[in-house]
Amino acid sequence: MVSNGTASNILSLGFMPPGLRIPFFAASGALCGFTIAFAVLFRAFSYISAKPEVCINCHVMMPEYSAHAHGSHANAATCIDCHIPQRNIIQMIWNKAQSGAGHTAAYLTHREPQVIGLSARSKQTVQDNCLRCHAGTVENVRMLSSTDRTCSDCHRDNVHSKVRGLATAPNALRGGK
Repeated sequence: MVSNGTASNILSLGFMPPGLRIPFFAASGALCGFTIAFAVLFRAFSYISAKPEVCINCHVMMPEYSAHAHGSHANAATCIDCHIPQRNIIQMIWNKAQSGAGHTAAYLTHREPQVIGLSARSKQTVQDNCLRCHAGTVENVRMLSSTDRTCSDCHRDNVHSKVRGLATAPNALRGGK
């Protein structure tokens, strides 16, 4: 256990040379301010949500968002219901954080693809989630056990339609104006 003398020494930065204390507090304050500004500017706390609107915090997801909002799954599933593994809460949180960090890095460095697509891992996640939700519907479909075909091979346009490219739905939330 830390004694009161040692704790107050640490809190008052008594271990630090006096000439460095003010610059240390200034740098700490600037770092805290930058972190808060960054979190507000990039809507960092919204990413905790499961709402589809989170996916349009950056403009590149507008076509996918618009297609989902007008598609067959709009009232039945959110983005994370299909695109995040649903096996357990820890895996969901880890995958959402990992995906979000990757998407944010690509967006901020302007490396986002012109046509949004799924990675091999994401394709498997979407397939697993299709089967999880539609197990009763597909239990008699022989194709799933006899080939490498996936649900999206036949049902590709059910959720995101034929949306392709960043310029596909630029004014989707403005009523097309």
